[in-house]
Amino acid sequence: MRNRRASPLLEEGMLIGLAVMTLTIIFSMVAGVLNGVQEVIKNVGFGTDDFMNALNDLWNNILAFLGIRG
Repeated sequence: MRNRRASPLLEEGMLIGLAVMTLTIIFSMVAGVLNGVQEVIKNVGFGTDDFMNALNDLWNNILAFLGIRG
């Protein structure tokens, strides 16, 4: 009869390797999607500075319309 003591260790090692590879693939897919979203935002030209400037201009126009700031 064969000695089968190493069989569970080999199986667990293979499962751990498969789990590591699966997590690596999932993380790389998530990173790719986030990178794509970041590139789209850059290409649209919508940044936080632009947003804050537009918000400031809108606020100044509202105040000027109400006659608070003249």
